Amino acid sequence: MKKITKGSITAVGLAGLLIVTGFGALPTKASAQKASKNLVVVSWGGTFQDTQQQAFFTPFQKSTGINVQVENPVNLAKLKSMEMNGHVQWDVLDLLGTDVPVAASQGLLAPINYNIVKKNQFLKGAAGKYGVVEDYYSTVLGWNPSSIKGTPKSWADFFNLKKFPGERGLEQSPVGTLEIALLADGVKPKNLYPLNVNRALKKLSTLKGNIQWWSQGAQPVQDLISGQVVMSSVWNGRIAAAINEGGTLKYTYNQGLLNNEDWVVAKNAPDIQNAMKFIQFASNAQPLSVLAKGTQYGPANIKALDLLSPSFAKTLPTSKMNYSKQVVINVNWWAKNFNRVNAQFQAWLLKQ
Repeated sequence: MKKITKGSITAVGLAGLLIVTGFGALPTKASAQKASKNLVVVSWGGTFQDTQQQAFFTPFQKSTGINVQVENPVNLAKLKSMEMNGHVQWDVLDLLGTDVPVAASQGLLAPINYNIVKKNQFLKGAAGKYGVVEDYYSTVLGWNPSSIKGTPKSWADFFNLKKFPGERGLEQSPVGTLEIALLADGVKPKNLYPLNVNRALKKLSTLKGNIQWWSQGAQPVQDLISGQVVMSSVWNGRIAAAINEGGTLKYTYNQGLLNNEDWVVAKNAPDIQNAMKFIQFASNAQPLSVLAKGTQYGPANIKALDLLSPSFAKTLPTSKMNYSKQVVINVNWWAKNFNRVNAQFQAWLLKQ
């Protein structure tokens, strides 16, 4: 699924957008604003994009007659260069939630036209000025029942080496990992931000020598299955897929960290009008239910869950029961603080 490849792109977006050159001759202003023959949508490739093709791209093209050309991967540095050169070739991008405020602050995004996109169809907070949430995914606590005795119920249990001895898996990124440490240390969700970075790193140090760091989405699942770790932070879609394939792993949404990705439109996209029409189409309940079935990530449309079987819907991050147990990542805080906090996190890693 998509989260395999996204970590490095997030770092690019939050650490500062690079400049890439070489897009050829500059078009005139008139030609840049001219409607394109194709609506160009940029995604992440792989099986996630295959599911998007089934859920969004093919149905939209059939419904409207507008050709959809899909490119990958998402690259904010390339988008910035297009904007600087006056030669924007992309219309819609599937952007990580943490990257939306960064891209907006760089002047790369057009405001969402809520005369076209219907605002009342979304979960609270999903309709932003520059982005519309496509799906929600969670970083959850997962474990292998054959490797431990008992059932961990919170991140405090994750840090309890006496009760649950063995190696732990954590994502080698400050985003999410610091929140996990603070929740384990007793910080209430409503008091998480601004993050107390020193306190989080101090808590992480209590696991010194017992952390297996992961950076690819498949790794924590593989490590849990093999017994390399007894518990791990893991993306809900990854561990759910392993369970659906017959695995014996377990996970909980309690204190899960809810993140999202958004549909955004390039500021000077060739076809802004049809880009907004695509976002409205892709935000409808029916296509989002197809995406949910293929990825097990939660739809932002409040009615999409009604189109899924109750037994499946209750496994998703945005079901009422699961949503209420989780903490929403503060993407705006991270956009403003990533560079500083990541430098501190990387320095701490070097000392471990």
